[in-house]
Amino acid sequence: MKIRVPMVVAVGCCAALVGVAVSQTGFAAQNPAPPKVTQVDPEQLAEVGPNSGAQRAPGAPSGGRATGGAAASATSISGVITATGNRAVKGYTVEAFTADGNFIADTTTDALGRYAFVGLQAGPYKVRISGPGVGAAPWAMSWVGGTSTMTKASVLVVGATALKANVTLAPAATVTGKVTGVPAGSEVRVCGATFLDCRIAATAANGRFTINGLAAGQDSIVVKPAGGIDLAFPKLPPRPGVLLQAGKTTDVSLDARTQAAPVVTIGGKVIRPSSPPPPAPDRTAPTVTSAKLTTEQGTTEQDKAGTSAKPTSEQGKRYVSVTANDGQGGSGLAKVQVRVGTSQSAPTRFTTDAIAAPGTGEVAVRVQDKAGNYSGWVVAK
Repeated sequence: MKIRVPMVVAVGCCAALVGVAVSQTGFAAQNPAPPKVTQVDPEQLAEVGPNSGAQRAPGAPSGGRATGGAAASATSISGVITATGNRAVKGYTVEAFTADGNFIADTTTDALGRYAFVGLQAGPYKVRISGPGVGAAPWAMSWVGGTSTMTKASVLVVGATALKANVTLAPAATVTGKVTGVPAGSEVRVCGATFLDCRIAATAANGRFTINGLAAGQDSIVVKPAGGIDLAFPKLPPRPGVLLQAGKTTDVSLDARTQAAPVVTIGGKVIRPSSPPPPAPDRTAPTVTSAKLTTEQGTTEQDKAGTSAKPTSEQGKRYVSVTANDGQGGSGLAKVQVRVGTSQSAPTRFTTDAIAAPGTGEVAVRVQDKAGNYSGWVVAK
C-alpha cells in the first residue's frame, strides 16, 4: 500500500524501501515537497560492487547519468540490490518515501540489480526494496539499514555528495492459506510493524491465497472481504500473530465467520492456536518497610466543680502504622497481622492506617500477599 503525493512519476510496486535524508536550507525537515524525479536508465550507470548497507559516496555515482544526459546530482540515490551469495536481484521494486511514510517515487532494478533516483528535493527519505506484486519473490522485503520495518529503517543524508545505498536481501518467507466465509477477490494482508511492511494478495474462488517475498518475523494477518471491513484474527486481543521463517512456507487456515485464531501449519506440522500461558505463581514473600508505634497521650477533663482532673480513657493506648511492598511477587498485598507480646491478632485487611495494639509487651507486625506468602515479623518502633 502506498501513499502518493502529486507531481511524481512512479513505476512498479511493492518495492523495499531505503531511508534517505537530504539536508538543505529552507527544507521542512520531515516533509519534503514532492521532487521532480528523473528516472535513470540503470544501463547508463557504471556497475557498482555489492556492499550491504548504506554509505556516503565521495561524489556522484561513477558514470551516473540521468535520462537525457543530465549528470547525477548531489540529491541522487543509487545502489545495487543483491541477495545471499552475492547474486544480483533483477526486477525488484525500489521505492523512496519521506521519513514519515509518504510515497515519493519508485523504480525497478535492472539485470545487475542496479537502481537510481535523480533530482530528489532536499529532505529525509527512506527506501524500501520488495519483490514484484505478481509472481515469485524469492527474496525478502527489506529497508535500507537491513531491517524489515519502516520504523527502524535508516535515514540517509545527502548534501554535498550523492548517496549510494546498497542492500543484500535474505531468503523470503511465504504464506499460503485459505479463508472460509468470504467472496472471491477478498484482500488478505500480511503485515509487520507498520502498514508499509505489508504484502497483499486476493483470494481465489476456493478461498486460497499465496503471499511471498515476506521478511521473517511475527506478522499479523488481516482479511478485508470485498465491500466489507477489516477482519483481524483472532477477533479479540491478544493477537500474537503468525511466525514466519526465512526460506519456509507457512500455511494458514482462517475462518472469517468466527474470526478464531489462525490454524497454522509449518513443514506439515499443524500448530494449533493456544491460550497465552498462565502467569508464573507468586512465590516471593512481601516485605514490611516500616512499622511505627505510637502511644496515645490522652487528655484530662475537669470535674464539675473544677477542682480536680482525671485522664480520659484513651490515654496509654498504642497504635501501629505499617507500610509494605510486594516486591517482585506481583500478586499484591492482602492482609496485616499484629502481635503484642505472645498474643497474635487474627489477620485483617491490609491498610496503612493506624491499627490498635491492645495489651502490654513488644509490638510486631507482618503482612501477607494475595498468593498467601507472609513476610517476617518486624518489631514496631
